[in-house]
Amino acid sequence: MNILALCTAVSPTSVALYHEQTLLAAYLQAHPGEELMSRIQALCIQAACPLKKVHIIAAVHGPGAFTGLRIGLVTAKTLAQTLEKKLVTVDALEAVAMQAGPSVQTVLVLQKACRDEYNMALFGVDSLSAQDPLRRLTPNAVVHESQAVEILAQTQGPVTVTGDGAALIYPLARKRNKPGLIYLVSGGQALLTAQGVALRAYVLAKQKKFADPLHVKPIYSHPPNVIYSKNIDYEKLRNPA
Repeated sequence: MNILALCTAVSPTSVALYHEQTLLAAYLQAHPGEELMSRIQALCIQAACPLKKVHIIAAVHGPGAFTGLRIGLVTAKTLAQTLEKKLVTVDALEAVAMQAGPSVQTVLVLQKACRDEYNMALFGVDSLSAQDPLRRLTPNAVVHESQAVEILAQTQGPVTVTGDGAALIYPLARKRNKPGLIYLVSGGQALLTAQGVALRAYVLAKQKKFADPLHVKPIYSHPPNVIYSKNIDYEKLRNPA
């Protein structure tokens, strides 16, 4: 199964080509839509995998920013329809959790939304060989910086923090928690990229969770698409298992 993954929900945007869970080629670019189709074609040449041999087109459907999401979804839907390929759409926070890798701890994903707000969700991440490595503990939510720190303080046991907002919250959360209970995923592994999109898309494709190109809509990073954290009961996080 060859997967072409597009990630235009954040900057830099990225495209990647995978054979199942093996990376064939990847590329980062500065802005959404900047020569996107030519980059895709170059990627296919680099990987010696023409578009006709791609089985799955994958893209982030959100949460994310208006322009980037629309560019990625329009490109993915167009490719899926014109090439008669299967389309898989991926939740941005699930892709970041997948990219962080398996963990015995609860994984908290924090993605910048705007100003001092973040999109947040908690997951359990099992072995990538599992039928579905992700166990979602909470829905996606919008949180302020202080709320993210408080939620971390409520969560029982060790927590792995990842996403492009993780490095900002980590030092604040360390002051509220015991040393050694909060672990930070750093560098490129913490960022939303096409690699994480491809890994999540592979799992969804095996479950035959395909999207209809005619009915796919972007999910933006604020209500009504994503709820505020005050509408979520975090009491269960005291014993997430």
